Amino acid sequence: VLELVEKDIDTKLNDLFKRNLYSTAITLAKSSGCTYSSILEMHRMYGDHLYLKGNFDEAVNEYCKTIGHVEPSYVIRKFLDAQRIQNLTLYMEALHNNPSVNLRHNGDHTTLLLNCYTKQMKHDKLKQFVENDDITRAIDVKAAINVLREATYIDEALFLAKKYHEQDLYLKIQLEDVHQLGEKNDNNAVTDSLKYISMLPAKLAERYLREYGKILMASLPKETTLLLERLCSNSWKMQVVHTESSASASKVVTKPQTHTRNRSLDIYLNDNDELFPEDADYSYQEVKANKLEYEEALSCNPESFIHIFVGHPNELLQFLRNVVNYDEDAASPLLWNSLLELTLTEYSKAIETVEIDESEDTKDESENVTTPDSRIKEVERQVMQILANPVAEYDEHHALVLVQAHGCKRAQLFLYEKLEMYHLLMQHYMETRDNLAIISKCKAYGANDPNLWVQVLMHFAQRDENCDQEIRQVLHHIDRLNILPPLLVIQILSNNPKLPLSTVRSYIVGQLHRSQSLIDEDEKEIEQLRSETERMRNEIISLQSQPKVFTSTKDNLTGAPLELPTVHFLSGNSYNLNTLPGGNIGGNMQPKLSFLEDPKTASEQQSVADILNGLSRLRDNTDEEFYRQLEMSSDGFETISQYFGKCLFD
Repeated sequence: VLELVEKDIDTKLNDLFKRNLYSTAITLAKSSGCTYSSILEMHRMYGDHLYLKGNFDEAVNEYCKTIGHVEPSYVIRKFLDAQRIQNLTLYMEALHNNPSVNLRHNGDHTTLLLNCYTKQMKHDKLKQFVENDDITRAIDVKAAINVLREATYIDEALFLAKKYHEQDLYLKIQLEDVHQLGEKNDNNAVTDSLKYISMLPAKLAERYLREYGKILMASLPKETTLLLERLCSNSWKMQVVHTESSASASKVVTKPQTHTRNRSLDIYLNDNDELFPEDADYSYQEVKANKLEYEEALSCNPESFIHIFVGHPNELLQFLRNVVNYDEDAASPLLWNSLLELTLTEYSKAIETVEIDESEDTKDESENVTTPDSRIKEVERQVMQILANPVAEYDEHHALVLVQAHGCKRAQLFLYEKLEMYHLLMQHYMETRDNLAIISKCKAYGANDPNLWVQVLMHFAQRDENCDQEIRQVLHHIDRLNILPPLLVIQILSNNPKLPLSTVRSYIVGQLHRSQSLIDEDEKEIEQLRSETERMRNEIISLQSQPKVFTSTKDNLTGAPLELPTVHFLSGNSYNLNTLPGGNIGGNMQPKLSFLEDPKTASEQQSVADILNGLSRLRDNTDEEFYRQLEMSSDGFETISQYFGKCLFD
């Protein structure tokens, strides 16, 4: 009797595996309640069997069922070795479509799939891939964008970069890849990039403008300048509107808000609405709120953007004007110096335009000359407005070099006065022979620098034409300020043999009268000193040869009657001993009479002693002090006579 015993499930499966009946084994395992992982392992074994038989299409179908159980690299290596790109593409698509696999932190799989698409020229597949939110949300977006860039799928790369806010990659594609490929829509790429930057937060916009500013300026100088002005004038505001959505996440729509003190900038924005259209999608993040916010940027440093304007002086001039006008107090010296230099360059161009028009033979000269002349006056006014601005922190000496190089005389004269270079100021008017300006400027600054009158006198003395009136005015001020000795004035004027005596007659007569008055005063003082000296000499002789009689009966200090002991001084004053300072000692001690002083003449005697001591100290430093005072003195003879009078040369 035969007894049939049913084999266990493991034995059944092993027998089927040995016979390569994998599909039957998988069906049996599913009906027998085997674990899900064991079933996936059977699919792997079946795939390996089909791969060895060369049935790659069915093998890849089995491998696709093992996703999540078998490492993707196990399958990828098999099809890379076999160079079965179609089968590899099918597996990679299944890998990316499987929601249980997170590919965000592994960009190699995404790179491989995109490379498969590009090698097979499957444009539709690529487009479907980048537009599938479920896939792109779970992959490494940067890796995908880089693959598309290398394969020159510019539109798809831009779509992903903009969608997932990869600002670096988006701008690199627009401003580097498109330009290198020589696309026909190169200008459109630059325009899109400028719009994109204008919608970013201020810190990011500043960073990208520094990096790509030159490229933007080369294609869109006017619009780029406007954007930089907004960024540097504290007018960079983004209005961020959040709205609820069914998925409890909403897109943020931003729109530039321009609030600026510069009216010209407002007008320019209104005239360029096409750069910032109302209905543009400027999303840059997702939020879960329903509110209105504002982001306002702090103004950036304009100096960091000056390099962008290389080769664009007109735009730089506009940029500096608007930025400086927005906040003059915050403008740095570099901005003021650059603004002044560019304005002076405009002045030189206006001068050259006039010279060209004058050199050409035209029928209507008035039309060709008037407009450039008005342009010169306007630019000159702008230069003077900068120089005369009290808050402008430009380098004055650097500014002087600039105005001299560009030949702006009005600005040059202004800086001469501001820097107190009065001699150069006078030299200019002397060269232009502007006598009225020479006299007026001397009157204005002659008190600060008296040598200006000497310079002017020498100038008029050397002139061939008649300058009698001007010389008389100069001599009047020289006489009033006592700048030069009369002999030196006569010596200067004598260099002009054509100068009549009548021009200097009043000056000479006045000097002679003044000298005679001084002589008379000196003689009167000499006579007084001589009589005083004679009186003092007679008094000394009298004291030395004749007795001094004291007739006073009262104390000259207290008015009390004199009582012994009494002290008499040669000055004629008499005092009781006890009323003198140091005279009332007490006891039997007697004071030393040599230490007693006349109270009424003590201060005078002390002054004389101080003078003698001062002269004694001065005598020790006579040479050094004498030469110093002699050099500084306007009348050397007077200084020498003073030293002789003080007996300092003894």
